[in-house]
Amino acid sequence: MEREGMDGGGLESRLKAIEEDLAFIKEEMIRAGARRLEARELREDLSRIAKDAFDSAVVELEEVAPFVETGDFLHLGKKILRNVRNLSRLFERLEGAVDFFEDFKPLGREIFGDVLEKLDEMEKKGYFVLLAGMAGILEEAAAQFTPERLETLAGALPELAALLEEAAGSGALKDMRKALAAWNEGRKERPRSLFGVLAGIRAPAVRRSITGWLKALEAMGGKDEKA
Repeated sequence: MEREGMDGGGLESRLKAIEEDLAFIKEEMIRAGARRLEARELREDLSRIAKDAFDSAVVELEEVAPFVETGDFLHLGKKILRNVRNLSRLFERLEGAVDFFEDFKPLGREIFGDVLEKLDEMEKKGYFVLLAGMAGILEEAAAQFTPERLETLAGALPELAALLEEAAGSGALKDMRKALAAWNEGRKERPRSLFGVLAGIRAPAVRRSITGWLKALEAMGGKDEKA
């Protein structure tokens, strides 16, 4: 009796193990079927994509077919193969240029910042306003002066430069600046009487100035007589 009970228990355990194996096999078959279905769907999708790509390529090639011959591709391939070393050197130079620009970026940003700072400083000092005013003056001069007048001014520039150089060397410009300041100051004072004017003329500085003006007038008059 005990042996029969043991045989019955062993049979049940074997049947249970067989059922588990069958369930596992069934589950694997279902998974394999799903994978086959996914693979089939993937193949179908890839086939459609490849067909569309092929059709598009055929259409594009038909458009350029009159301009391209089969030998052109062969010639291009040979040319590329002959210039592989040159292409390699070109790529190396491009890589070097890229590295240079990468290294130059911080310096470039610093230079750009300095330039902006200098431009801002120049704007605060009024340089740009001055340049705009000078541009307006040049436009006005271009509108007013004819080529003949400009030629006349150009011929007089050497004499004007020599005159300014002589005036600067002799101190005449300084004297003219002092005279202008005194003139502006004198206009603010009360007018002098006739006796006051005569008394002022007797001053040595005034007499020296009058002598200088007389000499200048004599020189101008002598030039006219010679002319």
